[in-house]
Amino acid sequence: MLGYGERTTNTSFTAVDDLTAPGAIGSGRDAFARAGITPADVDVLQVYDSFTITAALQRRGPGLLRTRRGARLHRRRHDPARGALPLNTSGGGLSYCHPGQFGILLLVEAVRQPRGEAGDRQVAGARTAVAHGTGGILSTHATVVLGVDRRLARSSSGRRRHRPVVGDATREHRLTVQTCTQCDHVQHPPRAMCTGCSSMEHLVLRDTSGDGVVDASTVVHRAPRPDVEVPYTVARVRLAEGPIVLTRLTGGNDWAIGDAVTVDWLDLPDGRALPVFSRG
Repeated sequence: MLGYGERTTNTSFTAVDDLTAPGAIGSGRDAFARAGITPADVDVLQVYDSFTITAALQRRGPGLLRTRRGARLHRRRHDPARGALPLNTSGGGLSYCHPGQFGILLLVEAVRQPRGEAGDRQVAGARTAVAHGTGGILSTHATVVLGVDRRLARSSSGRRRHRPVVGDATREHRLTVQTCTQCDHVQHPPRAMCTGCSSMEHLVLRDTSGDGVVDASTVVHRAPRPDVEVPYTVARVRLAEGPIVLTRLTGGNDWAIGDAVTVDWLDLPDGRALPVFSRG
């Protein structure tokens, strides 16, 4: 996650001064600023489309629609034949699925696209996805910017691109955390902004000792997929450096809060590696 923003503006339509200026404008502005991107950097957009006007209004929030003639521009800009910005690539609430909480499926699709896991719906070269949802009667707005990597850099063409950082470390079996050289705050996962002092210019990745303690754990007995063996333990591990990571514990399922652990690695076929923890 590169950036996030949220706004709550009203409880009903009767309390809204201007329906064409939704809270999505503020939430989108915050999310883009924290991610350090502009609308031109977005490769795919997922919005909650409860009504046609809802989708058009929400696009104003992330800055992808800057006119009140929303419906016409909305329709033209997303015409695939014109090479326009892909919108709701899963099909949206009408064509895909609406279980009552469609927002979570927006996030699922926004994750799948940068990962290249969307199958026939895959947008070629997608690296940055934006998801936006609303709650109430256009009352609460939330915008999230997702990217294939944790940090952004400029390419030679001037367009923002993602630069592999965390993935490179895990391939080398190195567990890193993000440190702010201005205030010494340590955070994980890496973000575009220091949550200690709000600096966006002083963030670096540093190796950890790999040691920590179990902060909380639970045993999973129902497999998420047929090829996953159960039971297994998922846990929050507090690293010696301070941040908490969500991970799996290996070496049995009889864990207790405070147990010492150390990082181990699960190698994947594509060369990546996932950090898991075993008894320290």
